[in-house]
Amino acid sequence: MGISQQLPERIARYAFLQQKQNHPDEAIEQYTKAAELFTTAGRNEDALFCSERIAQLDPENLARQLRLAESAERMGKTALAVRAFLRAGQLASASGAATDALHLLGRAYKLAPQERSVGLLYAQANLQAGNAVRAAALLEPFASSETDAAFVTAFSDALMRSGNLERARELLERLLREKNEGSTWRTVTSPRARTPRPWRSS
Repeated sequence: MGISQQLPERIARYAFLQQKQNHPDEAIEQYTKAAELFTTAGRNEDALFCSERIAQLDPENLARQLRLAESAERMGKTALAVRAFLRAGQLASASGAATDALHLLGRAYKLAPQERSVGLLYAQANLQAGNAVRAAALLEPFASSETDAAFVTAFSDALMRSGNLERARELLERLLREKNEGSTWRTVTSPRARTPRPWRSS
């Protein structure tokens, strides 16, 4: 009994060693074995740890990202689930599976609707799917305080496509004004604009 209990830990330690020695395929194989044994033993936290390592070692594998996301969601590990759903959604989008990407990013958004970055990615997926009204509604809660170019571009695009041209124009004008004010401030406070110091002259 003691040996069987130690077996998953041994395998996981060996997997970690393979990971440190830059043998990702062997590490993935061993982490997979350890995860299965941990799951059988009802040690879901340890199994999830192995699944997270596997996803880190193979970040381009959509199935593994999704498996991690769903396991983390079941266990209430929201932050981990959101990250994995986002990664899976991005992989689906990159492969041309727009419908799958929209669904996966939507699952991330459902878990973390208060996160601007999550809302932005989900809104962009909605825009690509032609759901401009939905995209605008997703971004609206963050609009008053956001000046990030990617956010403003997506929000203004959503507003224009949904017919709210006046609001889109106001948004773009605000961004341009704030950008110009920032440039002026940097010019005033830049080292070249300060009073010369004769003792520093050559």
